[in-house]
Amino acid sequence: MKKETAIFLFRIIPLAVRKALASGISRLVYYLSSKHRLIAIHNLMRSFPEKSLKEVCRIAKRSYEGFAIMIVEFTEILSMKRENLHHWISIIGLEHYTAACREGKGVLLFGAHFGNWEIGNVALALLTRPLVFMVRLLDNPFMEEVTTYLRAACGNISLHKENAMRKTLQLLRKGEIINILVDQNVAWYEGIF
Repeated sequence: MKKETAIFLFRIIPLAVRKALASGISRLVYYLSSKHRLIAIHNLMRSFPEKSLKEVCRIAKRSYEGFAIMIVEFTEILSMKRENLHHWISIIGLEHYTAACREGKGVLLFGAHFGNWEIGNVALALLTRPLVFMVRLLDNPFMEEVTTYLRAACGNISLHKENAMRKTLQLLRKGEIINILVDQNVAWYEGIF
């Protein structure tokens, strides 16, 4: 009940206001969390050695903002239907995905923490069929409960990545769709494949 109340109260605030607040908070977090800011800048400099420090910092700030906006959009999953998906996302090449799903062998879908990956998963579930989404257990139990609830709203199932190899193989044999975000750090002994 707590999660439904929290989501309801959060959604009372108009989305445009939530996005503006998220943008401002992201700037604050960017400057206050020097540890994470430096990690982001370091990783971006390694990924884009041709870019100046100024450009890299701009990308890092925009990444923080994008993540914050993704969080405030997350609760909108509850109002997403096939009919209104076009307001949120455009999909190119869905026919390749549906063809793979029709084969019944199970599908491994590889994605990344890019854009609003949560809305992408909802879109696939609404346009085709629900999928199993491999996730990292969140540090905050309440936030874990909220995100699991929101992901399940369209039938998607969360599978915690810790020790998930056997379960993943079983699900693939049953013809399930497994979505894995491959840009996460995983210890070698927790690897799936």
